[in-house]
Amino acid sequence: MRQIVSAACGLLLCLAGPTQAQIETEPRMPQSAPGVVVELFTSQGCSACPPADAFFAALAREPDVIPLSLHVDYWDYIGWEDSFGDARFTERQKAYARAIGSRSIYTPQMIVDGLARVEGNRPGEVGDRIRDRLAASRAAAVTLTRTGEAVDIRVEAPVSPAGRLRVEMVRYRPTQTVGIERGENAGLTVTYANVVTDWQSLGEWSGAGAFDLRVPAPGTDPVVVLLQKPGPGEIVAAARLMSDRAGSLPGRPLPVGIAAAATPSNAATGLRNAGAAFRGGEAGAMTMGSKTPSADPDAMGGGAPGKP
Repeated sequence: MRQIVSAACGLLLCLAGPTQAQIETEPRMPQSAPGVVVELFTSQGCSACPPADAFFAALAREPDVIPLSLHVDYWDYIGWEDSFGDARFTERQKAYARAIGSRSIYTPQMIVDGLARVEGNRPGEVGDRIRDRLAASRAAAVTLTRTGEAVDIRVEAPVSPAGRLRVEMVRYRPTQTVGIERGENAGLTVTYANVVTDWQSLGEWSGAGAFDLRVPAPGTDPVVVLLQKPGPGEIVAAARLMSDRAGSLPGRPLPVGIAAAATPSNAATGLRNAGAAFRGGEAGAMTMGSKTPSADPDAMGGGAPGKP
């Protein structure tokens, strides 16, 4: 464990700090900060996952990284149903595999900014890929500002048109502790970091010009907005808005999808100065996967591949 934490703390990651919102007259929280998105596909039922979960918890303390823990559901068949597992996250992992022509998925797996795929727990490689992305130029920028129970999203392309991009909004719980009673990890108590509880597809941006969008975001959970190439492919830009009240919350989180969604109607009313650059989509439009743990149990082993 000490080695895992040391590897995370040694990443030496840095970005410019956030600026202060100075628009309109409504009371506002400070603006967001950009970061490199690291997605962890994990499961409470995977015996190879706890070391990666521990590294991820240390990574979550890096201010220039936006870690998102996505619990898949294909391990549930072995005797312990992941309390955070969701078929949509399994489908997202499968989509990443299909995008590169792969027929295998793994837990644990980390994907850095939609590009670099790292199977297993390899903190050094993850740190290298994060540094690569910190050094890369960005073709777009996202800024988030909280106004009451809503979040204002500002997207622009300061460098050059980035091409058509999906606009995604994510909510997560900073920490959740689970006592696992059955399955491969029976008897372990694991504290998970940045557990994703809600994922909304807000629409599509042309990649040129700029737009402003206001969406409902009640509660204290952090808000992440990312711009991603179709595929899913590269995450071109991302920003996170923390709440000063966000922190460790007791008990089991709300099921994914409970948080208020930006429906096509309320997304449209929040759109300002967008012109034709942004096309609102159906909230939560991520393709749903089927929860059929008995369909391919031979594909699930410790760190073993599943089948997209």
